[in-house]
Amino acid sequence: MKKKLLFFLFFLLPLLTFSQQERVIIPVDWKAIEQNVLQHPDSVKGLIKRLLLPKLDTTLTMPERILAFYGQTYFSKSLEYDDVRKMMDTRKTNPSAALSWADRVLNINPFNTKALIEKADLLLKKKKINPQDSTKLDSIAQYYIHIAMRLFNTIATTGDGTSDHPFSVTSVSDEYNFLCYYLDICEVKQQSLIYGEKNKAPMDVLYLSEKSEYWDKPEIYFDIKRVLELETASLKKKK
Repeated sequence: MKKKLLFFLFFLLPLLTFSQQERVIIPVDWKAIEQNVLQHPDSVKGLIKRLLLPKLDTTLTMPERILAFYGQTYFSKSLEYDDVRKMMDTRKTNPSAALSWADRVLNINPFNTKALIEKADLLLKKKKINPQDSTKLDSIAQYYIHIAMRLFNTIATTGDGTSDHPFSVTSVSDEYNFLCYYLDICEVKQQSLIYGEKNKAPMDVLYLSEKSEYWDKPEIYFDIKRVLELETASLKKKK
């Protein structure tokens, strides 16, 4: 895991430095996002396209980025979950198939952080086999890495990682990827589901085995309201 992290840090050092600047917390208002998607779907899809541009659209405000990232879940509705599993099952034994599965996942949900990171990693490994295409593969991999980092920057704005202001995520993978590739912590002792004392909101708390210059607390909290909604909906479809 650490070896993979070095690939990402090599490309993303400027972004990581920028991401640690102080910022105002903008909590995710799930009801408002859902209403926005229902009432203005084309507008939200427009924001999603802007967030996916190769060059960052600097006119895109953080509330718009939050609406795009978290609003996407109301379009994709976790339909990519089975393809994510197939991607992970084939990543070591059949990298070409894993790349195809990653494409399928991103076609459904272009903000799936696991697929973004796995595709970038697979492309970086592919250039060892195809050195003649290394420049092209590097360029494509960097695109997916940059999209992932934009999403991690967005997640970072939604809280401060405490139980009072947990970071909002769209999947459990978001938690671990954010922790590893954004905060440079890849070792977790334990994960527990808890409910907030004030609003009874569901949260994952991850107890950490290490610290980094970006995070020095023994635990970190994530708002998983939408995660549980998506998992419940996915289970109902399978019945």
